[in-house]
Amino acid sequence: MGRYEGSQPLTRARLAQQASPPITLAANGQYIGYRRARIFVNDAASTGKTIAVKDQDGKVLAWAKAEGPGRLAINLPMPVDEKPYGALIVARGQETVGVDLGNPPVSRQQFLEDADFRIACVFSETIFPGGDFTDPAAVEEAIGPYTIRAQFYDADFNPVKRANKPGRYGMIVDIRGGNGQTDRRYMTLFRMPGQLTDWQFMEFTAKELVLPREFGISQDVTLAYQRVWNDYLKWNFVEEIRRSDSPAILLAGMAQSQGLKEPVVARTGAAARDKLWWHELKKRLEVAEDYKYVVHLPRGYAAHPDDKFPLLVYLHGASERGEDVSKLEENPLSKFLASHEDLPFILVTPLCPRRAWWDPPLLRSLLDKVAAKYRVDADRIYLTGISMGGYGTWETATWYPDLFAAIVPLCGIADAEDMARIKHVPTWVFHGDADPTVPFALDKAGAEALQGVGGNVKFTAYPGAGHLIGERTYENAEIYAWLLAQRRGGK
Repeated sequence: MGRYEGSQPLTRARLAQQASPPITLAANGQYIGYRRARIFVNDAASTGKTIAVKDQDGKVLAWAKAEGPGRLAINLPMPVDEKPYGALIVARGQETVGVDLGNPPVSRQQFLEDADFRIACVFSETIFPGGDFTDPAAVEEAIGPYTIRAQFYDADFNPVKRANKPGRYGMIVDIRGGNGQTDRRYMTLFRMPGQLTDWQFMEFTAKELVLPREFGISQDVTLAYQRVWNDYLKWNFVEEIRRSDSPAILLAGMAQSQGLKEPVVARTGAAARDKLWWHELKKRLEVAEDYKYVVHLPRGYAAHPDDKFPLLVYLHGASERGEDVSKLEENPLSKFLASHEDLPFILVTPLCPRRAWWDPPLLRSLLDKVAAKYRVDADRIYLTGISMGGYGTWETATWYPDLFAAIVPLCGIADAEDMARIKHVPTWVFHGDADPTVPFALDKAGAEALQGVGGNVKFTAYPGAGHLIGERTYENAEIYAWLLAQRRGGK
């Protein structure tokens, strides 16, 4: 709780004692990133009256006149000394009520990392486009005056000053704030061979447009609106070019697929090509990221120095992303193995950074390092994960199908068109059939496709279960017995 400087602590009770007549105001507040704070006043009796927001010393920070009944919002700038607001006073004449905003919900570094950086990533000139934040004033208020430094690389990983050839380019953006905060962005660019003067001549022509039945729109009406949908897709693509590198990733991947002989699936598509390109560039620049991770060694590891042990890798979901490795011990799989020390697994739990998804090349690099450091049985490497980790399990297995003895994806998404790649990998899938986050049908389609190509697959559906199935799944001892029975290549 904040204090008046040189006086007693500010408390709601003290404010109530000072107020006369009795308090009828109701107010609350929140931070809007690091741009401003916002105070909401709910009081129909304030019509025509002035509402002031004061700091702990009684200084008026902002005020507004209530023009009518309802909720009044009053914006406050962030303090110039970069300290968060604590307790504030909302006053209407002699009536006051305290609002304590506490600390902002995100750090300044997180605010910088989350700020939207825009650049026209598809262009036609030899001069590279410039970029900046969508709301530069908000970023400057958070981190002070900032500088942007960009480095460019061509498709062959050479540093360049100009885009002399059409095709893929990479842009590494370094941002430094006046208060010392820094951030780095990696963005894909695409230079067109010629100048496109009018985007309206671009067409998206779908053979058949199908909307999910949940929209409640008949197929006849959907087909009648096909032209409207095509225009919608076209103009959204054009708008996306001005604010994101997603169109550049797609176009660069398509340009590099000329003469492609294998089907385009997730593993061979534009996003995968982009991922591999950046992975190679970062390796060459010696800035390749490494996953942080924790290791749990089985009880018999030290006592049997000549033995090799099975390796179990767990990929967490999106909500666990970040920088705090201590949280990696809190997942149900780690807890189960910690209480069942007789199970012989080396457990490796990597940590996925904020704003990222599981990256198969990075995971492969991690597994190579773990195998070099610990006594890992190369024929008994198992991969499992939940939600984003379930998707990462499916994806990494299709990228490196000869690496794993078995996989166990939970509520993930499989690429049904690429299941022939892992038909020799024993797979046990778990999903709740009432999952509101990851559609049950997508995992089921992957399992059925795997079965259709002769794969060794088991599918466990939890009737009525939602997304949080980790605890009930990883506490099932049958899974670990099944895993230990699987060896790479069925050896």
